[in-house]
Amino acid sequence: MKRSLHLFLFPLFLLTAILELESQSCPPEGIDLIEPIFAQCDPTFTAELPSTGVFEFASGMFASAVDDCTTTEDLNYTFNPSQVTCADIGSSIQVTTFVFDASGNMNQCQTLVFVEDNLPPIIACQSSVIVSLDQNGSIALNAEMLGIVVDENCNLSYNIIPSLFDCSDVGTDVWVDVIATDQSGNESICSTLVSIVDRQPPTINCVPNVSINLPESGIVTLEPSLFNVVVNDNCTLPGNIDITINPSSVDCSDVLNPLTVEIVATDQAGNEESCFSTVMVVDITPPEINCRSQINIILPPSGQMNVDPLSVLLSVSDNCTAPGDLNYYLSIPTVDCSFIGDTAVVDLVVSDESGNASTCQFLLIVEDITPPSLFCIDGVAIRLDPDGEFQLSPDLFVSSVSDNCSYDISLSRNVVTCNNAGKMVRMKITVEDNSGNRTRCTSIVEVLDPEPQSVEIEGPSSIECGATEIPFSVNVNGGYGPFIFEWKILSGARRGWEIVSGQGTTDILINAGTKRLSLKVTVTDLCGKRRTDRFTIKCSDSGRNIAQVGVDQSINFPASEVSLYPNPVDDQFIIELPEDIMNSMKEAYVINNNWQLININDFEQRIINRLPISTDHLMKGVYSVIIVTSDKEVVVKRFVKL
Repeated sequence: MKRSLHLFLFPLFLLTAILELESQSCPPEGIDLIEPIFAQCDPTFTAELPSTGVFEFASGMFASAVDDCTTTEDLNYTFNPSQVTCADIGSSIQVTTFVFDASGNMNQCQTLVFVEDNLPPIIACQSSVIVSLDQNGSIALNAEMLGIVVDENCNLSYNIIPSLFDCSDVGTDVWVDVIATDQSGNESICSTLVSIVDRQPPTINCVPNVSINLPESGIVTLEPSLFNVVVNDNCTLPGNIDITINPSSVDCSDVLNPLTVEIVATDQAGNEESCFSTVMVVDITPPEINCRSQINIILPPSGQMNVDPLSVLLSVSDNCTAPGDLNYYLSIPTVDCSFIGDTAVVDLVVSDESGNASTCQFLLIVEDITPPSLFCIDGVAIRLDPDGEFQLSPDLFVSSVSDNCSYDISLSRNVVTCNNAGKMVRMKITVEDNSGNRTRCTSIVEVLDPEPQSVEIEGPSSIECGATEIPFSVNVNGGYGPFIFEWKILSGARRGWEIVSGQGTTDILINAGTKRLSLKVTVTDLCGKRRTDRFTIKCSDSGRNIAQVGVDQSINFPASEVSLYPNPVDDQFIIELPEDIMNSMKEAYVINNNWQLININDFEQRIINRLPISTDHLMKGVYSVIIVTSDKEVVVKRFVKL
């Protein structure tokens, strides 16, 4: 603190009063009514602010007093105002000093105080700092940026040289002087090395959603223009801002899969900022196809074939879908025999996995070059029909036939007649399909001859003259029917022999006359060829006996009462009679056509009114059974053994 020295003389009256006070003592009663007397009261005073910036007033600085009762040390001083601060620098303050003794007596004086600050600021700079330009590409340095440490009692102002920087200073190091000046003009200076950088990222805007159509190449390189990218930066011109896109391209693998794309803007200082856009990749390019103008298909043995789309295509490609994964649609996917002979116009549609399609047309011609398959039997034997012909059909000769399409079977001849009887006829069987493919085979038709080898009349070995319904039959050996049978009595008709039934059949009944019978049979086959036989017998007049009884005739017994079944017979037949008649039956004789006895059957073996007779031991042919009663009455029945 600096004090000004003022040389002045106390007034005479004040000096006298002080001397009188010092010579006096306090009243004996203890009552002090005398105020202190200022021994010093400077009219002016200069206060120099300390480092705290506050000057506190105290006794003795510019005023002091004495008192008659209170010691100098015990006097109490107060000041109004009690202090001055930086705010008072440069102005004069009227300060009143109040002094009080122990009895409360007060005195005051005034001093004009002048406030000064003569202390320079104490500042310290960082050795180096890094400052970044703002979004406008500039920066104005301030003390806070430079990290200045200050010890100052009053207000400071700073002068930073240089203080303004812009984009042109990026990357440079500049020594900056900081001059600190307080309000009294006291100065201090320090320096720091300032590095100018740009840490302000660019601004970038892009559309949130983008749809991209793939070209024929199947790939698109992503460009900022696709996303309407707008960039700005504090230092770097838009044209110099580097824009990268991740991923940088899209292809077929991204079709219809929403893809998040990051667009990154990088300024020349390396600062980055991103925006994001969702990309929907769409494939609208149809496949490229080149078709044949016509294809010819040869049907396989199955008669049906699927048309292969790849056989139609000369070339096929797509920007995204591999040929094996393309969808192929044919308006006629399958051909069969119905297409033979026609030319069809077919559409081929090829579509990719995105549904884009291309269409071409071609002519389809279906051919069949596969001959039918034909197998014939070696030969067949046939019999002519009753009309002397036989209509031949392929079924007689063909064991198997097949073709991939429809076919017709033809024969070298369709009928055989009596002219072919007994001959081997060579046949050609031809199968031809509807495309003209043919297959042939041969077979032999054996036309069996209907002409019998021989005919033979069978009749009784003896006949009683006058007997009735004598059975005769003819056996035909070989050949086949139908036959025409013509019976004729060559000799005996005038003597009473006559054919009573069976004319035109194999079996006839004759009534006997007298003497000799000469009988002829003519058998004519269906082709008109004839065979004949003759039978001659002489009747006997020795009386009627069993040999004279005709077929299904009886002697004194009604034949209608007797039943024989089944007839023809295989293993046994039954003779059935009314039960009351059955009791009178004795024996049943089985004889052949030569009237030879085969066996005798006793009616005691009957079952109620039925007698079973076995024929297992008999050969095939015509037989008679003669039934004799206990009264010697006779019934004859004819049967055929199969």
